[in-house]
Amino acid sequence: MDNFEWGQGYIEKFGLHYVDFNDPERTRIPKLSALYYSNLIKDHGFVEGTFTAPGGIPTIEYENEMYYGMFPKNFSWGVNTAAYQIEGGWDADGKGLSIWDQFVHDGLAKNNETGDVASDSYHLYMDDVNLLKELNVSQYKFSLSWSRILPQGTTNITNTAGIVHYNQLIDALIDAGIEPVVTLYYWNLPQALMDMDGWLNEDIATLFNDFADLCFSLFGDRVKTWVTIHGPKGIAYDGYEKGTTAPGLTNQDGRNTYLVGHNLLKAHAMVYNTYDKKYRDVQKGKIGISLEAVWNEPLRKYSPGDWNAAERANAFDFDWFANPIFGNGDYPDIMKSTVNDSRLPMFTSEEKKMLKGSADFLGLNLYTAYLVTTAEHTDMLTGIGKDTAVKFSVDSSWKKTGSSWYYVTPFAMRKMLNWIKNKYPGVAVYVTDTGTSDNDGTLDDDHRISYVKEYTNEVLKAIRLDNCTVEGFFVHTLMDGFAWESGYNEKFGLYQVDFNDSDRKRTAKASARYYKELIADNGFYKEEPEPSIPFEPVEQKTNVHNLPMFSDFYYGTFPENFVWSAATAAYQIEGAWNVDGKSESIWDVRAHSGLLDNNATGYSL
Repeated sequence: MDNFEWGQGYIEKFGLHYVDFNDPERTRIPKLSALYYSNLIKDHGFVEGTFTAPGGIPTIEYENEMYYGMFPKNFSWGVNTAAYQIEGGWDADGKGLSIWDQFVHDGLAKNNETGDVASDSYHLYMDDVNLLKELNVSQYKFSLSWSRILPQGTTNITNTAGIVHYNQLIDALIDAGIEPVVTLYYWNLPQALMDMDGWLNEDIATLFNDFADLCFSLFGDRVKTWVTIHGPKGIAYDGYEKGTTAPGLTNQDGRNTYLVGHNLLKAHAMVYNTYDKKYRDVQKGKIGISLEAVWNEPLRKYSPGDWNAAERANAFDFDWFANPIFGNGDYPDIMKSTVNDSRLPMFTSEEKKMLKGSADFLGLNLYTAYLVTTAEHTDMLTGIGKDTAVKFSVDSSWKKTGSSWYYVTPFAMRKMLNWIKNKYPGVAVYVTDTGTSDNDGTLDDDHRISYVKEYTNEVLKAIRLDNCTVEGFFVHTLMDGFAWESGYNEKFGLYQVDFNDSDRKRTAKASARYYKELIADNGFYKEEPEPSIPFEPVEQKTNVHNLPMFSDFYYGTFPENFVWSAATAAYQIEGAWNVDGKSESIWDVRAHSGLLDNNATGYSL
C-alpha cells in the first residue's frame, strides 16, 4: 500500500492500494494494479484475455501500441453521411419542410448558415458514387429525407420525385458494386409532424412505422441493411433538452427528454417488428439501430466512487437505449432507481417483449472519451445531468479537434467495444459513425489520417485480442457538408467540397487516399518487418544480447511452486512510533530532526 517512502516522505507512492493519509482511519482502496495482480496470482501466469477490471474494462496488451494484423476477410468498410448534411435541394421537386429547414431558416445555426444547398448531393449523387468507387468501399451508409418522400410526413401524400431520386442512387451504388446501408431516420423529422409536437407525441412512432413500411416496399428488394434511427440520445437530449439542435426545444427536469427517448425506442421496435414479420423472409435483409456513446473513464483509477460514476454515466449515455433492445427489454436498473416514475415513462410487459432483441446488429457512433467523477454539487445541474450526477473533464494531453465537444481518444473505441461485448454478449457491432473535424478543410489532413489509423487499429485490437464481434467500420464522412448547428465551420470529410463553387467541386484529401489504402490492405502491415529471433531452449547457454522473444509478450504459467507475495518495511507502514513501550529508531530520530522532504514522519501511518 502507499506509505512513508523514506527520505521522500509521502511524495512518492508505490502501493497496490491507495491510502488516504488525510483520513484518520487510513482507508485502503485497491488500485487497478491490485486488481491486476490479484488476477495474475489467480491465473498463475499470463493467459490471453483473462483480466477485466470493474465495469468490464479490460486491462489488455498493446493498449498504447500499434497492433499489426488483418481484419476478417468479410469485414465491411464504408463511409457515413446524413441527408440534411449533404443533399441540399431543400424545396426541390416537391420536398416538404423538415425540422432542420425550419431550424436554420430561423437563424439558429452558426453564422445563419443553412443546408439549403449543402454539398448538393441531391443533384450530384453520381459524383458521390464515383467518389465511393474511387475509395473502393464495400458499403455506403446514407439516410433518407423523410419529407422528400412524404412531404407532410404521412403516407397520404407521396412525392414521386423523391422516390425516383433514392431509386436512382440505390441502383447506381449496386451497379458500382457498393452495398447501400440505409438509415431511415437521421434527425430530419418533417416539420408537419413537428407541428404535432414531434417525438413528444407517441403517435409519431406509428407514423414513422408507416414511413418505414413504405421504404421497405419501395427499396427493400435491393437494400439489405437498414438502420432504423441514428443517434436517439442526441435527438432526445440535444433537440428536446439543450435545444442546440433541431427542433431546438428545452426543458429543465428531463421529463420531455425521457419521453422523446421512450417514443423513439417504441418507434424502433415497431419498425423492426414490421420488417421481421412482413419483409424479412422475402427480402432476406437485416435491420439494426445506431447508438451514440462516449467512453466514460474513471478520473481516478483507485477510486471505487469514480468507477461507480463511470458505470452510471454509461447507463444514462448508452445503456438508456442499448439495454431495452440488446438487454432485458427495459431501462437499466440504475435509471429506474434514480429517476422518478413521473419523469421516466415505463414500458408495458408487451412493449418489453417487443423491444427485447429488436435488432440484428448494433451500430456504434463513438468519437471520444471523458474523465468522470461523482458530481459534488448536483443542485447546479438540471435534467439528465442532475440524474446522472457526474462531473466530466478531459486530460490535458488529449489532442483537440475542430469541434469543441470532443477530443482524440482512440482507447475509447476499444474499451467501448469491450463494454458491449461484456454487457451484451453475442451482439454484432458495426462502427457506424466516427471521424474527426478541422476548421479549414485542408487537403493535407494528416490529423485525419492519424485519427482513422488509430481508431481502426483499436477496432482491430478489439477483434483480434479481445474477441469482440465487430463486422464493419464507417468513417464520418464522405465529404465536407453542413455540420448541423455548427454550419460550415467544422469539416469532417475525406473529400473537400468547395462551397464557393456553384458546382460544389469535390477534391480528395490525403485522408481519402490513406483510407483507400487501408481498405485495400484490410489491415496493418509493419513497414520494416523485424527479423525473427529463433527460440533458444533454456538448457543452452543464452547470449544476453540475443535473448529469445526479447521484444514479444510471452504467454504461459509459472512453475507450480512459484510463490507470489507483497513486500513491506516496518517503518514505512506501522506508525505508532512510541506506542506500547516502543523506543526510538534511527528513522524516528532522522524524521523528528526535520531531515526528510516536507518534514514528513512515519509517526502515524
